[in-house]
Parts: sequence; C-alpha cells; structure tokens
Amino acid sequence: MNPPRIALITEPAHPGLRPDDLCLVEAFEGVGVQAQPIPWGQSVSRNDFAGAVIRTPWDYFERPAEFLAWMGELGVPLLNAPSVIRWNHHKGYLCLLYTSPSPRD
Repeated sequence: MNPPRIALITEPAHPGLRPDDLCLVEAFEGVGVQAQPIPWGQSVSRNDFAGAVIRTPWDYFERPAEFLAWMGELGVPLLNAPSVIRWNHHKGYLCLLYTSPSPRD
C-alpha cells in the first residue's frame, strides 16, 4: 500500500520547495506521509492526496479572488484553517494589530 500524500501548496512561478520547507517534508516522512509541492491553481484530487497545506503561494495577493475560489474548490481537506487564510489574505489584520493596544514589558 502506498503511503498517504500531502500537497504542499506553492506559487506557480516558483513551484518547488524552499529550503525551509525541507524540514516539513522530513517531518511528514517521519510519520509515513509523503509531501509533494503543487502550485496553487492546479487540481488536487482525493485520488492523489489526503490533504493540502498552504506553504508558499506568494503571488496569491495578485489574484485574491481566483486564489480563494481555488482554495474553496480543493478536492481534499485543507490542513490550514480556511477561515484564517481568508481572514489574512488581504493583510488588513496588520492595520488592526498596529492600532490595537499591546502588552508592554
């Protein structure tokens, strides 16, 4: 039987994994799961993957509606919380953080 596979979602212009993603691949391998980079926009099927993790889709802000629609149509569970991805995709939360009181040392 083949081990389960996880899609690590990347950017179409740079579909490979970044050096800091390699430890994630090793961690998945340590629990018997294969991790493979897949650029966002491509089909992610249950026949091929058990789930997907948003990693480095750096260009999503250039086409946010397309990215969110693609994310909503994934054929596998998204292991990142979709509500968090939707919340922070436009970076408006940075303004909230800037204007919010924060604990001081």
